[in-house]
Amino acid sequence: MAELQQTEQKEKKKPVKSKRRRRFWLLIDLSIMLIILVLLVYRPSGYHPKTISQTNEINKYWPYYTSQFYNGTQLQKPFEMVLTEEGLNEIVASSGWPKASEGVSFSRPQVVIEEDEVILMGTASLGDVDFIVTLGGKPVIDEKRLMNLKITRIKIGAMNITPVAKIIAKQMYAKQESQLDPEKDDVAQKVIASLLTDEGFEPVFNPPDDKRKKARIERITVEKGKIVIGFVPEAAAKAAR
Repeated sequence: MAELQQTEQKEKKKPVKSKRRRRFWLLIDLSIMLIILVLLVYRPSGYHPKTISQTNEINKYWPYYTSQFYNGTQLQKPFEMVLTEEGLNEIVASSGWPKASEGVSFSRPQVVIEEDEVILMGTASLGDVDFIVTLGGKPVIDEKRLMNLKITRIKIGAMNITPVAKIIAKQMYAKQESQLDPEKDDVAQKVIASLLTDEGFEPVFNPPDDKRKKARIERITVEKGKIVIGFVPEAAAKAAR
C-alpha cells in the first residue's frame, strides 16, 4: 500500500515539473526575443545625419567635384581628388529622400569616413518601426588594377548580419543580372555589382560630355575624414602595361 501511494505522489509531481520546465524555456525564448529586439532598434551614438533644406540650401560640393574631375581629364595628366566627409554628406543628403524598395523606406543617410573604412548609415522604416542600418566598406585597387568595394560589415542596429546579408545580396544580384546590359558603361551598375558580389571592375571614368578623355583610378586611400583618389589618363595607363 505504501509503495502504491509513493508511486501516485511521483505521478502527481511529473505534471508540475513539466509545467515548470515549459515556463522556464518560455522565459528563455522571451528573453532572447527581447535581446534581439533591443539590438535591432539600437541607435549608434555616431549617427547624426545632415538635413538639407529643400527650399534654399544648394549643394556646392557636387559641382565642385565634377569640375575638378572634368578639368583633370582635359589636361590628360595624372591628378588627384580629395573627397571630404562633409562634402559626401552634403551630396547624399541632397539626393532626394526617402527612397522605397520592397516595402521598406530608406531615409536620412550619413557618411562616416574612418581610417581604411567608409561607413554609410541610414534609417530603414518598416511600417511604424525604424531601424538604423550600417554598411561599412573599403575601396581597394587589386593586383589586376581592378577596383573592389569590399564590404567590411553590415548591421541592423547593433546586430551584425554581414555573413547572411552577403549571401542574400548575391542571390538578389543573380536574379537581376540577366536584366542588366553588359555593354552599358554605367558607373552605378558597376558599383552595385561590386557591392553585391564582391567582384572588381575597371575603374575607368570619363566626363559625360567627353567620352574620349578617360581617366583611371590608380590608387585610393581612405583616411580619417577624407578619401584621396589618384587618377591617371587611361591612354597613358594602357601604354604603361
